[in-house]
Amino acid sequence: KNSLAFSRIGKLWYDAKNYKLALENWEKAKESDPSNPLPYRDLADAYTYVGKYDLAKKNIEEYLKLSDQSDDNIEKYMDILFLAKSYKEAISKAEEMLSKGKVKTRYYGVLAFSQYEVKDSVNALKNAQTYFAKQDPKKIYPADYRMYGKILLQNGKNAEAEGYFNKAVEIDTASNKSEAYRENAEALRLAKEWLLASKWYNKIVAEYPANAKVLDYFWGANT
Repeated sequence: KNSLAFSRIGKLWYDAKNYKLALENWEKAKESDPSNPLPYRDLADAYTYVGKYDLAKKNIEEYLKLSDQSDDNIEKYMDILFLAKSYKEAISKAEEMLSKGKVKTRYYGVLAFSQYEVKDSVNALKNAQTYFAKQDPKKIYPADYRMYGKILLQNGKNAEAEGYFNKAVEIDTASNKSEAYRENAEALRLAKEWLLASKWYNKIVAEYPANAKVLDYFWGANT
């Protein structure tokens, strides 16, 4: 009936990839001692790993109620908020960390990409510029370049945006880039950059016809 023991057993089962027994033991840990923060932390990590971000958010919030508000815990919470699309809350936590003098490059990424989602275009662009200036180029991924392109579109810098969409495709290591093309096309279409969007839709049709969808043909012809 020891909560700490159940927590540790759950972690062992999780590491052994027996997720059913891991969850069972973490539930027992919570039942044995509701004030034990460990099962909530481990559940937050587990749900983050499998992409169940709403459940991760729920558990990290319970964990924070029962544990110390350390910078590491706040940072983990910020990351989960961003993944759970709780963008305003993620912005608040990133700003909280920066206000403490805890400056990490990726905080600017969280700020920029979250501010884009809440349509704070001016601050999104400012923080995206800081993120790209400070970040190690080896740690900048195709999705980052594409998001920067979207932020530029949001600020009316459409000509600059196209360069970042091209870069997103250029560094994409996938053997089949049809989805990368489609993501570019969708972003440009939503920004009403019809001709540029059409180019990417038609690249799907020309280079990856087996992966082309009906809407790729439609938008390729109609934009």
